[in-house]
Amino acid sequence: MSGKVFVFLGSEDDLEPGIGVKLPTSHGSALRLSGTRPGGHGLGRHHWITIPIRSQVSESQLFSWVIESYRAVAPATARRLLNAADAQ
Repeated sequence: MSGKVFVFLGSEDDLEPGIGVKLPTSHGSALRLSGTRPGGHGLGRHHWITIPIRSQVSESQLFSWVIESYRAVAPATARRLLNAADAQ
């Protein structure tokens, strides 16, 4: 692994607990959903968003975002393996 973070779990600044993911592809559409917000501490400008734990985001959508976030920071070798698995 590259040693890079692809998901945050917890709360920031005593706000509601949430899940933070990096979404370079679906950032704009994710932010249009109720409850989502740009990542704190300046991470929002780097396509990070925070999804509150109690949001109405479906489990399958959240899973998709976690995968997108991993792909955004994963080493090229890991991305190739994921792409090959997707192609099957």
